[in-house]
Amino acid sequence: MGAVVVQIAGLNHLAQTYLGDITKISGPSMQPTINKSGDLLLYETRSVRNNKLKPGNIVIVKSPKNPKETLCKRLIAMEGETVEIESPYAPGMSSQLFVPKGHVWIQGDNLYNSSDSRSYGPIPRALIIGRAFARIYPFSQAELLKDTLQYKHSKEHLEAKARYDLLIRQKMVLQRTKLSTSLVKAELHSLRAQINALKAEEEHEKLDLYTMTIILNYFADSE
Repeated sequence: MGAVVVQIAGLNHLAQTYLGDITKISGPSMQPTINKSGDLLLYETRSVRNNKLKPGNIVIVKSPKNPKETLCKRLIAMEGETVEIESPYAPGMSSQLFVPKGHVWIQGDNLYNSSDSRSYGPIPRALIIGRAFARIYPFSQAELLKDTLQYKHSKEHLEAKARYDLLIRQKMVLQRTKLSTSLVKAELHSLRAQINALKAEEEHEKLDLYTMTIILNYFADSE
């Protein structure tokens, strides 16, 4: 009987390591993707072993603070990539961080209530257990899970950034308008200078003609 139990335990370990398993995930950090009350998720480990993970995947990981605790988060950036981190004090503003080799950046879909890489930094890739790909319970919500980065930034951040980008575009248009106006003014100034030069030349020619007439009249009177 003991040998049978050992064999079953061994097969279960092999299945978890090389195929995948079922895990229950609860809490608010992955809302609205995962229910706070708890969902049963299917995860596979092949993507981890074959280095096929990519940003947008939902992953099951060991907590970097407590290895006995299992977390469910979303992959945001891989090693060698740069991640944009929202400023908690100025909506629309952000800083950038380079993800070092052998690490990944993870975040919960519920940015307002999630402890993730924003608080403890990039985590070692070795902490990733598998990629969650389906919800099997509650039965009424059974579905394949989507790979997405739509929860990468908060709504407030995106709205503030959109307003900031609009102001930048308006400023660039204004600068181009001012530049165009300056060019027009420069052209007008150059044109005026040319006209004045022509007038001066014309006056000079008139003066020369007047002087020549006086000289001719002088010699005519002398005869």
